[in-house]
Amino acid sequence: MGFIIGFVIDSGIHAYIKELVYILLLILIGVVGIAIGINIDKVKHALKNLQLVFLLTGSTITGSILGGAIVAIQTSTPIDMALAITLGMGWYTFTGSYIGLINPLYGMIAFSANLLREILMFTMYPFLSKKYRLEGICIGGAATMDSTLPIVLRFGGTDVAVLAFLHGFILTLIIPVIIPLVIT
Repeated sequence: MGFIIGFVIDSGIHAYIKELVYILLLILIGVVGIAIGINIDKVKHALKNLQLVFLLTGSTITGSILGGAIVAIQTSTPIDMALAITLGMGWYTFTGSYIGLINPLYGMIAFSANLLREILMFTMYPFLSKKYRLEGICIGGAATMDSTLPIVLRFGGTDVAVLAFLHGFILTLIIPVIIPLVIT
């Protein structure tokens, strides 16, 4: 339904809607930041557990590589494209547009696959968090730093949300480096 509305809507209104969504996302991140900042002791505790953050980040990268290899084998997709798509790790805007410059079809697949990863985080984490509060954040990839952070905070708690933020932050730094390396 949103797609149809977006297709029909005047392009002038589109700019305002885009700006509104951006502002709302900043407010959302700000509110989550305040909620985390109130519990400064948990933030300090999370910063002492940086090796756990790196373990989670490494697990996310490893899982993405394995997923890309499986996709390449199962679908006869070129290995570099399959790995680049899965190594987008939820950052659908960057991954889709970057890969789309090289191959529009794979760019669309990259956008869709990484958007699906974010949607899966929203839908699966509430259930997974009952048993896998930490491990579950790997589903969200880079999106655990921003859009999926409120769901982690609600179902995983403040301590996990701080780790999720750091996890997403590190991945956000790595993705623009790793995807071009994989493709070339």
